[in-house]
Amino acid sequence: MTLTVQALESVTYKHGVTMAFRHLYRTALKTVQYSSPSRYVIRWVLRSAFRKGADVDFDPRRIINTLHFLENASQPGSLERKILKTLTMVRYWQQPHIACNSPM
Repeated sequence: MTLTVQALESVTYKHGVTMAFRHLYRTALKTVQYSSPSRYVIRWVLRSAFRKGADVDFDPRRIINTLHFLENASQPGSLERKILKTLTMVRYWQQPHIACNSPM
């Protein structure tokens, strides 16, 4: 099932947020092929964004655009894939418990 702007706008706010989170998380996991540490970074980033986000930040068009970006990132060698890989690795090493306890 592909998510559309109309589908997000036609349901209640709470249900729309839940649908958006699940679609983003599922698509992102498929994109990174469930690899570690990318899947943990994606889970951490999505959870923090959805917990801290205000009601006015919920924009169905932006969610659909992000889903299209993630679907394009699943193509091997694509620019979107390189961007996603770089972003997840940067976020991984920015985590306080990783940066302080590195064995280097």
